[in-house]
This record gives sequence, structure tokens and C-alpha cells, in this order.
Amino acid sequence: MGHTIIPIPVKGANAYLIKSENGFLLVDTGSSANIRVFKDALKKAGGTLADIKAIVITHAHYDHVGNVKQLKMESGAYVIINAQEQSLLEKGFTTIPNGTSNIFKLIVFFARKFASSQSYFPAVTPDITFKTEYDLEPFGFSAKVIHTPGHTTGSSSVLVDGDKCICGDMCFNIMPNSVYPVFANDTEQLHATLKALQEYDIQEFFPGHGKKFGKDKLTKTVSKIK
Repeated sequence: MGHTIIPIPVKGANAYLIKSENGFLLVDTGSSANIRVFKDALKKAGGTLADIKAIVITHAHYDHVGNVKQLKMESGAYVIINAQEQSLLEKGFTTIPNGTSNIFKLIVFFARKFASSQSYFPAVTPDITFKTEYDLEPFGFSAKVIHTPGHTTGSSSVLVDGDKCICGDMCFNIMPNSVYPVFANDTEQLHATLKALQEYDIQEFFPGHGKKFGKDKLTKTVSKIK
């Protein structure tokens, strides 16, 4: 039986619950001070914070990890992140990533100059780190976390049931004809990752920003990469 993926919008970013008969996985946590939205989403889905088996972090940016510390404390869930993001999570600070177009490069310039405080978040020590992929079967889910670098060095995605992908900020679904992210620290890595994803039989993508989209939109985006 396939798993249910439940989006949780948290101040401009998406967190996701993965529901199975064994409980829940949480992917990302939004920015800080939004615990109530998770409790409400879990209650609606028939669970509580105690039913979260693990919290998977796609990357250590404040708008994805702001609630990790409190959620870990209240749920007792394991925190999982790529090894290349571990030190950032433990430090509680990451720099704003590079823009991928002229307008977003300008936005990043001013953000780093005047809004650098946005990059801080409550520091957390993860329970589990991995390099290439991590199987979530021991938690009772037909899912795995895979390394999908580009947005950040340690960015990761969660493959669910083999045909669904919670992709963090590897894709931004905020434009009508493209899911190319507006921020990425290494575009060469990003391009390789986007092309490699086409080798999987993924039908639905669940991004960190914007609504879910199908494989056709990813194909169209990749076709424009030189």
C-alpha cells in the first residue's frame, strides 16, 4: 500500500508528513516558532508528535530547519541529514545561497548585507548522517533519502514508493514553465542532479517552495539546460 504525502506550508516553505500504517516521517520543518501547525496537521491525519519516527532534513537552511530542535525534543524522533550538512545544523547558521539569475543575485547581495540574521536557527545535533543514500525501511517506510547536491553541497531528497520525490530546494515550483531553483551554490552540480533524476521513475515531485508538479515539468526544465 502506498504512503500518503501531506504538505504543511510553514511561512513560505513546505514541510511534508509521510504517513504509513507505522506512523509518520517528517521532511523539513519550516522556520522557527511554528510548532502548532505540525500538531494540527498530525491531529487531522490521525496522529500526534509522538508518532513521528524520524525527521529528515533536505538541507540546513533556516526556512527548513527552524523547528527541528523543538520538534525533536517534543517528539523524540531521530533527526537525519546528509553528512555534508551536519556541521551547519550543529552550528545553527548557514549563509544565504547564490542566486541563479541576475535579479536573484541582486536579492542575495542585499540579503547578505542587510538580513544576514535570517540565516540563524536553533542548533541541533543529528542522530543519523549519511553520504550517498539512507534506507528508511527500518522505520517502517518504503522510502529512502538520496544525496541530490546543487542547491547546497549536502542537499538531499526523499524517494517514496519509488515514484514520488520530496525534493527540498532542488526545484522551485514558482514559475509557470520551469522548476529551476532561484538559488543554488553550485549550478554544475545542480544540472547533473536534475539530469540524473530523470533516470528514476518519478511521477510526482514535492518541492520546498510551491506546489507539487509532474515529471513533464522537470523534463521541460532539464531540456533548457545547456
